[in-house]
Amino acid sequence: MTVREKSGSRTGSAGGITSYDPDNGIFKRYIHDPTDPESILPNATGEIIEDADGYIWVGGESGLSRLNSETGKFKRFISDPQNPRTLSERQVRGLYVDKENTLWVATGMPWQLDTLGGLNRYIPENESFERFLHDPDNPESITNNKVRAMFEDSRGNFWIGTAGDGLHTLDKKTGAFTHYPHNPDDADQISKPFLYGEDPNNMAPNSHITSIFEDKKGRLWITAAYSGLNVYNPETGQMYHFERGMGEDKLKTNFIWQTFQSDDGTIWIATGGDGQEVYKLREESLSFPFYDTKSVTGDSTSMSHGIVKDDKGKIWISSTFNINPDDAFSTLRKVHPISGEINHINFRQSDNDSLWFKGFIGSISKDQIGNIWIGTNRGYYYGNTEKSDFTNLDLISLPMMTLESLRF
Repeated sequence: MTVREKSGSRTGSAGGITSYDPDNGIFKRYIHDPTDPESILPNATGEIIEDADGYIWVGGESGLSRLNSETGKFKRFISDPQNPRTLSERQVRGLYVDKENTLWVATGMPWQLDTLGGLNRYIPENESFERFLHDPDNPESITNNKVRAMFEDSRGNFWIGTAGDGLHTLDKKTGAFTHYPHNPDDADQISKPFLYGEDPNNMAPNSHITSIFEDKKGRLWITAAYSGLNVYNPETGQMYHFERGMGEDKLKTNFIWQTFQSDDGTIWIATGGDGQEVYKLREESLSFPFYDTKSVTGDSTSMSHGIVKDDKGKIWISSTFNINPDDAFSTLRKVHPISGEINHINFRQSDNDSLWFKGFIGSISKDQIGNIWIGTNRGYYYGNTEKSDFTNLDLISLPMMTLESLRF
């Protein structure tokens, strides 16, 4: 895992972390020194995050180390079974800084059933931790102490993922957890991923939520070890499940580790276990079906002088038939690039609506606020694409204008 910070980046390994300064091209290593109590803890395994104060936090098998970038010194935070204000478990599996700049530490290894685990909130005033552990007598406690995933979404929900059937939200003010258990009879209910036909009461003990992520459309992506992937759309209340299947376009493993969305909207999915592959998911195809303007009337002289894409992704195409301007007639059509659905656009000429424009369309363009403009031998026309949900869109006829009279 890599984190970007003021002076460069740092990467973690079993032997410590390495800092890179891109301005000077210099690497600097931070390794454990048994004789130096201000060095990094041993077995730093790569959980790294920077808080708003510029501290670099590094988690690993031995606890938590905090680097002061100005001094190059580390402060160590370890688990003490006799002190409830320390980390609940030495094995740090996740670090997260929420919108209030509070550091949260997930601990516990699902493959080590004899260890404790738990969720920890850092208290900077006295450099201690508040523990959140399962309490069988408290239905508002976390359901499992093996914690990995933490995420605060755009709606203010703080999600916590654990081993077992362990999807929760946490009320940070009250410390109460809300559990979202898997319901085989309700496919749309949000929960930890489960394989089709899997019994929630008979799952592998090391099955656990590995990450929770929100994409640009507000959908939650929930990944799990050995259980696949769930995608939940809070606007529609629908959940979609994905797991290993046959074919090149299917997942090749149920061990899903993490999701990420790049700036171009592409979803990247990292896997582990027997798969250990990265998947790339593009929801929208950039391909466009062939559209034959001549097939509309069978006129071999038909031609198109304009094509433009609106803000909603629809394609607008102009077609003109009979190239003689005195006899020309034209159409404007809106095409859905994925389904190929075509909407015919009405023209308003001489108070009569028609799907055919009596004239020659020479150009088509889109302005900065989304209106579609067309230039013809009979004047200028524009349409507001806010009405594009209707089958027919009335284009308002404008009088003939000179360039000097146009005002935008």
